[in-house]
Amino acid sequence: TSMMWKNKGVKLGSTTGFFLCLNGKASKEIEWHCKHYKGRGIMKSYKNMEEFAKEYNIPLANIDATFKEYNALAEKQAKDPEGGPYEAYGGGKSWDQWGKKFYHNLPMEVSDAFHVAIVTPVIHYCMGGLDIDVESAVVGQ
Repeated sequence: TSMMWKNKGVKLGSTTGFFLCLNGKASKEIEWHCKHYKGRGIMKSYKNMEEFAKEYNIPLANIDATFKEYNALAEKQAKDPEGGPYEAYGGGKSWDQWGKKFYHNLPMEVSDAFHVAIVTPVIHYCMGGLDIDVESAVVGQ
């Protein structure tokens, strides 16, 4: 969430969100969840990124360049996990400016099938123990 606030995201109506793009391998890992969210209309599947790009009027070349950069960062991180110039989220070093150091389900390719949802920066939930007011300030000590 903190990294989302450092980026513009995409504006849809009055909401700013970010595209969560799960490639075929990632979608398979959490298949039940993808079906669940698709069934509720908050996730959509695409045969490839070209379909997605057309729907949102995003140049496919931009997505392809982003995926190539992502794959290159993943390769650098695998070869030299502590050599990156950036602080990694959770500690250590990263080659990614946002601090990502773990990469799974590679490679990212525009020809792959995807599940996509729009996510927003929020506190997901609290497991109890805090009493908060409508501004999310802790009530009491």
